[in-house]
Amino acid sequence: MHVPGTAAIFTVADEDLNAALDARVVHVGGTGLLKAFDGEPTVSLLKKAKALGRITTFDLIQANPETFALVGPCLPYIDYFVPSIEEAGEMAGTLDPREAARFYKARGVKNAILTMGADGVYVSPEKGEDFVLPAFDIPVSDTTGCGDSFTAGIIVGIIRGWGLREAARFASAVAAKVAMGLGSDGKLVSFDDTLAAMNSLPVRRKNAA
Repeated sequence: MHVPGTAAIFTVADEDLNAALDARVVHVGGTGLLKAFDGEPTVSLLKKAKALGRITTFDLIQANPETFALVGPCLPYIDYFVPSIEEAGEMAGTLDPREAARFYKARGVKNAILTMGADGVYVSPEKGEDFVLPAFDIPVSDTTGCGDSFTAGIIVGIIRGWGLREAARFASAVAAKVAMGLGSDGKLVSFDDTLAAMNSLPVRRKNAA
């Protein structure tokens, strides 16, 4: 359910801030469309989240070169930066995932996770070597919600204590289940069903690493 126009007026009231941050993982998504929340309110929320010891994840929407003015000040407070390569590239000035990941990590991001559609996902972890995971080879019906569902999969992996490679595999399976059906939840059924898909769906051979 979505009411057009609500994104422009969304914000977190001061009296609601502690409740909003009462979680192991705090996610901010939609930067670029949250007119009342973009900028200093977002930075302040992320800064407080980190002061409280929370894990922070971040995504955005419809990024362009000007969006970086909103995103840049947030970067030092982001543990997992999860945009598409197109969004990341618009702000970094390059569509090369390795260079884009370096751009954001040099500005404070701990882990850069760049989704690349049919080309899979590029992961630049805080520690260790960068790696690429292939996309699952599936019949695509509707990609609505794939980016958000991928980030949700990453968060599930974080909460379960998985390594980033396993979390990214699971996130890819979540997005694949969404893409195979209509709407933003597609064919998602349950955690166990998605875990089974992660271990059984065929993968595209290109870019496997």
